[in-house]
Amino acid sequence: MCQDCKKKPYYITTAIAYASGKPHIGNTYEIVLADSIARYKRAQGYDVFFQTGTDEHGQKIEEKAEAAGITPKEFVDKAAGEIKRIWDLMNTSYDKFIRTTDADHEAQVQKIFKKLYDQGDIYKGAYEGLYCTPCESFWTPSQLVDGKCPDCGREVKPAKEEAYFFRMSKYAPQLIEYINSHPEFIQPVSRKNEMMNNFLLPGLQDLCVSRTTFDWGIPVTFDPKHVTYVWLDALTNYITGVGYDCDGNSTDQFKKYWPADLHLIGKDIIRFHTIYWPIFLMALGVPLPKQVFGHPWLLQGDGKMSKSKGYMQFVLDQLEEFPDVTYRKMFGEYMVYLQGRPVLLVCDNCAMVKKLPELAELMRGAPDGLPYEGARVHSVLDLEDRELVRQVMDILLRVTPLPKRRK
Repeated sequence: MCQDCKKKPYYITTAIAYASGKPHIGNTYEIVLADSIARYKRAQGYDVFFQTGTDEHGQKIEEKAEAAGITPKEFVDKAAGEIKRIWDLMNTSYDKFIRTTDADHEAQVQKIFKKLYDQGDIYKGAYEGLYCTPCESFWTPSQLVDGKCPDCGREVKPAKEEAYFFRMSKYAPQLIEYINSHPEFIQPVSRKNEMMNNFLLPGLQDLCVSRTTFDWGIPVTFDPKHVTYVWLDALTNYITGVGYDCDGNSTDQFKKYWPADLHLIGKDIIRFHTIYWPIFLMALGVPLPKQVFGHPWLLQGDGKMSKSKGYMQFVLDQLEEFPDVTYRKMFGEYMVYLQGRPVLLVCDNCAMVKKLPELAELMRGAPDGLPYEGARVHSVLDLEDRELVRQVMDILLRVTPLPKRRK
């Protein structure tokens, strides 16, 4: 046993699994990898705290619960129970299994949102569209029937949907300086270079952190028609799970284990953990984790373990209302066509659209995505926001030309 390591705290986390269904073996790979590190650190004499858990809010879960004829809470209780059962089946030695529906987590997320709003880091903005007041619904021009609401036949008017945005650009210089002075923060180095060159240095857009198009989320206390969007909800589990309190009454456990020694995550979500998460922490005045490691994927055959292939089915499900949707694999990614027009690039479990002037207002606040090395930065489309998808597809159908035929 390492005498210098004895009783020294070591905090390790995995990404929390989305409770929309059963995890696949690629998810299990991460928890087993983290468990191996935790066991090794314990054997060295460290006082290890190992946290994992589930992300349980969002429109996708709300819709799946409705289709199943149960409440969202009943749905996530079942899904989280199955994920936990599999983690236990793999004999992983986690110390805490956090759920984002835990009451103490939800209370802290609400306080964090309010604090960031009060200090000016979060502000209210809007999305635009055609609105039917009686139905409380936004519609795209192509969905109208004789220029009127397709549901009730009444007139529609141009309107905006409120949303709250976080001022990402305010903290970008501070984060760039931190990354440059802490080379161990993002590992491996290739991930650090990708984040710096493709996202931070070109400039960050403000990030949407609330939604009104679904109800299954943590309500914003001072504006309850809004629910907190995934970024401020899921990412904050790493501090709420060990007793962080936004009012300054954090537990001894938090003081002991934070900052975390290691966030172990898949390389497809490293952007959220190395840009959004540290900026949130800077805004809160909380120290940054010591290291974020983006592990590679578990592969099968010619590609990543089933996730992207399974995600393609999710993409098709979300686009089922549109006629003539096809896709093909290219350069290891998937191109999605709508009526023969290329509209989406799917990779890293994200659907991405080009940064077009016609989409600038709709996609304001959307995270950036890089489809492949050397590509231009795209915008990540939230496929769970059905109304946004309808509006984006309507525009892309109008502005995207058909590909030229090859000779």
